[in-house]
Amino acid sequence: MEYTSGTVVEELKSETKVYKGIMLQDFFFMIIYMMIAYILREFVSSSLRIIYLLFSAGVALYLTSKSGSNKNRRKYEAVALFLKRDRAVYYPVINRSLATERQLKEREDENRKH
Repeated sequence: MEYTSGTVVEELKSETKVYKGIMLQDFFFMIIYMMIAYILREFVSSSLRIIYLLFSAGVALYLTSKSGSNKNRRKYEAVALFLKRDRAVYYPVINRSLATERQLKEREDENRKH
């Protein structure tokens, strides 16, 4: 039996697109974020409310963009994971300039598990 080379599926989970690059989960996040910002506008000076809402929309767009350090997550997910991390766990700091390739690889493997 002869096998042919083909493409390997890297991910089975698919996201529902609302419009071009905006996914459904991101869309709901932006709606909820802007609803909260709209409710909190009462605490902002009346002369700055438009700027506040524009800034809030920019922050919502920024938080829904992909994280640079973890390509599979959005920035708001990375922030949530950062805030929920276990602070009692000790992680040694590796000096990258003095570390061996093996140490760096082990560290990357540990980071993927967490």
